[in-house]
Amino acid sequence: MGYAPDEEGLAAPWTRSECVALLDEAEDIASRHSTKVLEGLRNNEAVSLIRSLKREFSDDSEFSEQARIESIYSRISQISGAPLRDSFHFGQTFSNDFGRPYEAGTNAVAGFSAFANSSIFSGYFRGEYQEAAGRGPYPQNVQFLLGFEDGVPPRSGAIASTRKFTTLEAYVGARLGIFDLTFGKQSLWWGPGQQSAFSFTDNAEPFYMMRIAQERPFVLPGPLRLFGHIRTQFLVGKLSGHQYPPHPWINANKITFQLTKNLEIGFERSAIFAGEGHPLTAGSFLNSLFSTSSTGGTAFASRSDPGDRRSGFDFQWRVPGLARFVTIYSDSFADDEPNPLASPHRSAWGPGIYLTQIPPIRRMDLRFETYSTWLYRGDEGGQFFYWNNQYRDGYTNNGYILGSSVGRDARAYIASSNYWWSAQNKLGVTFRQTKTGSEFLPGGGTQTDVAVNGRFQVRPDLSTEATVQFERYFIPVLGRPETNVSFGLQIMFSPRDLGFKR
Repeated sequence: MGYAPDEEGLAAPWTRSECVALLDEAEDIASRHSTKVLEGLRNNEAVSLIRSLKREFSDDSEFSEQARIESIYSRISQISGAPLRDSFHFGQTFSNDFGRPYEAGTNAVAGFSAFANSSIFSGYFRGEYQEAAGRGPYPQNVQFLLGFEDGVPPRSGAIASTRKFTTLEAYVGARLGIFDLTFGKQSLWWGPGQQSAFSFTDNAEPFYMMRIAQERPFVLPGPLRLFGHIRTQFLVGKLSGHQYPPHPWINANKITFQLTKNLEIGFERSAIFAGEGHPLTAGSFLNSLFSTSSTGGTAFASRSDPGDRRSGFDFQWRVPGLARFVTIYSDSFADDEPNPLASPHRSAWGPGIYLTQIPPIRRMDLRFETYSTWLYRGDEGGQFFYWNNQYRDGYTNNGYILGSSVGRDARAYIASSNYWWSAQNKLGVTFRQTKTGSEFLPGGGTQTDVAVNGRFQVRPDLSTEATVQFERYFIPVLGRPETNVSFGLQIMFSPRDLGFKR
């Protein structure tokens, strides 16, 4: 709506104090807005949103001390038919769900989240009980195919049943000037898209990391101010669930430039390094950060390998004259290249467009996105994006891809639309189709989903969300076409009085 022009759209999450700063900015703009009829109606809607946000952040200030339960939630889902749960090879029926388990039958989640802060220190915790059935191994011919594609022994594909309490996020942090330093399990989303991003999303379970991120952007002096508002972040962490080799590490950094109030661009670089057979030293760490060459070897234990390096570029552009209504954006991803812009024909691309309104239905939006790790110049197979000849479990954490659930050598087309009764109440529909290249899986594959989702605020501290999804997929190596239908219901309680403040 144009009330928070300093909003950063290329990296999440935001801190609560950053939300407070954006809220102050929005409130100031709203106080100076036009009183003309159309502008006045829009401003009234913005003022209503600002009031709701002020209630949420009323206890947050630079010197406040508080600790409270953020949410208590429960979710149950029922899946009729065989779902997909292997984006590293075949696809996922559910994506961007923090690597939560699911399988045919009944799946349950129940948990809570809480946070605390005192002066410059903060902490966050989110844990939950998860329950889902398991599944047996793939047929033997599929196991051998996946082993061949990954360059490892045959992959069983069997998944054990889940009945456990797990920690999804848990970290502590301190504010050092304009930077936040945090340690622990943290979620990330690096990209402008709503359905996916190539570098980091909520698709996999968060991993343990040390992260340094600017809370507020800075502007360089003199002519360098043309670079606009600059924001940086850096992380180093350890991945789980890898066998080839075990115990690898990852580092990543991102810098964004808000060149104008309508144009923002970002550059990323990441590397999986160390692990068994790859010594973790200061030299190997620096080599993974700054190297520009590759050993190119095939041995698992190459001691001189700089790591599995990737780069990214993304942008978000609010179209001038239509900035409140039309946003064009794109994500991109390159493997062993300095940047996707340097080698666009060897890069993955994910363009999208978002319309905040569909005339004349003011409360309905429309979004179209596409993500492709199947190169537009030709099919390179599955041993390119999200895979590496030194790190053969790929760009994953506990088996789920850290970035886009589109997976290896595939293209996804996604269209979604929401009707908003208010900021809290909406009804949405999403169509997604993913196609996999035949150079990766013999015969390729097609996965099609249609989902309807409704979210409703029963009262200020209680909300419900319901989802129905139909899916059909045909992956010839898995056999005949399959269909499944899933139903999900979530209830979330967000109390404001379970804790203390001063």
